[in-house]
Amino acid sequence: MRLVVGALILAGVIGCARDNREELIRKVLSADPGFSEVLARYQQIRNLEATYEQELELKRLIVDRQIEQLRQGVAATAEEVERKKRGLYGRLDPEREAWQEALGRAEDGLRELQTQRASLGRAIVKLRKVVRLAEEAWTDEERARQQEQLQDMVRDGDRLDREIALFKEHMQLLQTKLRLVSF
Repeated sequence: MRLVVGALILAGVIGCARDNREELIRKVLSADPGFSEVLARYQQIRNLEATYEQELELKRLIVDRQIEQLRQGVAATAEEVERKKRGLYGRLDPEREAWQEALGRAEDGLRELQTQRASLGRAIVKLRKVVRLAEEAWTDEERARQQEQLQDMVRDGDRLDREIALFKEHMQLLQTKLRLVSF
């Protein structure tokens, strides 16, 4: 019975305020002096519990510091890796710059050819119109000469079309090279 009463009082003591607790302990000890052993073991357990909590908190602090050091180390390594990567990227700069310049020259050449082709196309249209309108008035020799001139212009147009296609193909190749080595 004493043990049950002691346990009930102890349960009440655990949840009680500090002043109430001291008074309850005195009452229990006056009723059961052997309960002091249980209280001593209880206090040892509480002290060990506090020690374990302190150990845990210390370990937490140590681990947190280590984590912070590791984070700083990772950040420094990441910065170093980025610096090294930028240095690597520069190794392809001469090729990329050469391709950019070649692309610029090809664009200029393409524009020039397209301008020539447009001008030649307009001249062909005009000459065809003149040939159609004046065909009756020309001699056979004049008509043959005009037809030959028209055929020469058409061949020039075909040649320009092939050159334009080659320029476009060359430009596409340069653009593809630039895309393949872009970072």
